[in-house]
Amino acid sequence: MIRRVNGSGGFAAILKKGADEAGAVHIVVRSRDNLLTFYRPAMQTSYDDTSTGQRFFEFDPSIGNDMDLSNFIDKEQRFDPDFWVVELETSANSADLPFEIMKP
Repeated sequence: MIRRVNGSGGFAAILKKGADEAGAVHIVVRSRDNLLTFYRPAMQTSYDDTSTGQRFFEFDPSIGNDMDLSNFIDKEQRFDPDFWVVELETSANSADLPFEIMKP
């Protein structure tokens, strides 16, 4: 994902590195005008028999700025130190993001 975003003119970086062999991945999408959108891994119950094995993410409206993100990372670190946070800076809209978003 990081290579794909960087190769297409966007910017991607790891904000918080988790365990090499495991860990939940959370994604921050920052628009060119610095608006932040946060996606967390979809719950396992979101997957069904038609799922392709690809990871799904769901939008989390409770994290909408840098302070919220910092608080989330601090809190999650105490609960699950293996998690990852990847930040993408792109002009893509949600239909063009390099991951699948679960629809409610």
